[in-house]
Amino acid sequence: MGRILVVDDDIGVAKDIKDVLSSSYEVDFTVDGKESLKMLMERNYELVLVDVIMPGIHGIDVLREIKAKKVNTKVIMMSTPLEKILVEKALQMGADDFIRKPIDVEELLKKVRAHLPEEYEVSVEEKEAYVIPQKTDVFEVLSELQKEFLEGKMKTEREVLDSILLSLSKLLMAERISVTLIEKESGLLKPIAGIGVEFKDEGPFLKVGEGIAGKVAMTGEPILVKNFEKEGLPPTRYGYKYKTPSFICVPIKVRGEVIGVISVNDKLSGESFTEDDLSLLITFSSQMASTIDSILSRIEMEELTLKKRMSEKMLTLLLSGMEPSFIYKGIFDFVKEFLKSEIMWIVVEEPGTGEFLLEYAGGVDFKKCALKGVYKGLSGKVIYGKGTVRASELKESFSESEVYFADRIKDWMGSPILLRGRHIGGIFVANKREGFYDTKDANNLSFLAKFVALALKEFWLHENLVKALDELTEKELEIEELKRKIQPV
Repeated sequence: MGRILVVDDDIGVAKDIKDVLSSSYEVDFTVDGKESLKMLMERNYELVLVDVIMPGIHGIDVLREIKAKKVNTKVIMMSTPLEKILVEKALQMGADDFIRKPIDVEELLKKVRAHLPEEYEVSVEEKEAYVIPQKTDVFEVLSELQKEFLEGKMKTEREVLDSILLSLSKLLMAERISVTLIEKESGLLKPIAGIGVEFKDEGPFLKVGEGIAGKVAMTGEPILVKNFEKEGLPPTRYGYKYKTPSFICVPIKVRGEVIGVISVNDKLSGESFTEDDLSLLITFSSQMASTIDSILSRIEMEELTLKKRMSEKMLTLLLSGMEPSFIYKGIFDFVKEFLKSEIMWIVVEEPGTGEFLLEYAGGVDFKKCALKGVYKGLSGKVIYGKGTVRASELKESFSESEVYFADRIKDWMGSPILLRGRHIGGIFVANKREGFYDTKDANNLSFLAKFVALALKEFWLHENLVKALDELTEKELEIEELKRKIQPV
């Protein structure tokens, strides 16, 4: 009897395929791509049926490993119509065949018989007894998103999520949909994607526990509001008047923890949302959670990779032994490359004086000079603040007394420089070449500020050491002169 391995993250589909084939074949199944590779190493399978898109290790990855390790088995890829490009890629990589989802039982048996002809025999009654369920448009949309991941077409998490929210808005016939995630540091719900929603970096933002979305984020329980007025809720939010009196909000959970919410309102028909709409959104949210988790994991990995590159480059600069001006120029080159900023300047407190100096400026004509008005100005709010500040968070401008090129500054952000817990200055960047500074940029600038602090420490240690050596030499010369004078003639 031929042995078949079925690999599909949807356990219902995997079991149904096994039931269809079990009368004529020995069939194993798994919902995990990684587990399938282990099973292939432990047992001999004549045929593998593998889903193209799965969480973690995709079907393409399974196929790649099969070919790399020269496993002697036939491979049939299972895919939705939206995954055409991936199927073509799989066939180029050596897949033997493919089958479309939702799977037609007769086509499944035909495909299996074509690759294992001597073992095939299934009755008409058995064919009719099984109907493998069709995935909804929700699953197809998420598969498309996974394809975007695999092909590297996505640019930002917002762009990717917007594409699937557009499809969700069509399914629910809703005009406005938004996805907000909980920012751990502040406890605020901040939007990352939406349809029919205008986002503003400066907010206002809901707190966890505040409003309908905040309540869902706090309790982890979905809410369906069929009529605002009957339930005593305001028909407006932050100046926006809802077009229909109904609203749905469901939590997004990853490994049991609420990371955000999906909110839907303004049904195009003018009617209230129904329990069926709520059920669909809950299903969508549960499937979408893994997608968002993958997005966030990828972003986190990219940020870690960037910080690793930052660390390597900054440490190389610090260990180079070059003059401060060269070190600062290296930092500015880094800012231009990674923060896409046209201007950078560093403000430092002059030791022992309490005055501030413009230590370095890149992207403008630099002249080292004392700065006035730093304490009371915008610079002081950054230098003595708790962390990186963006222009969107402080509705103020730099004065020419604290920054002589203030008229050239548009969008900006600044981070305090701390040495042993003491605020000694600040690093500022301005005029991002593409878009505006976001939270990721702010985090990277905070990280960079730590290296600037190390650089300043090295400069000051070197400067003080040279000064101390000069003073020691001077004292030694004075002692020699005194010895010469007191020696007897």
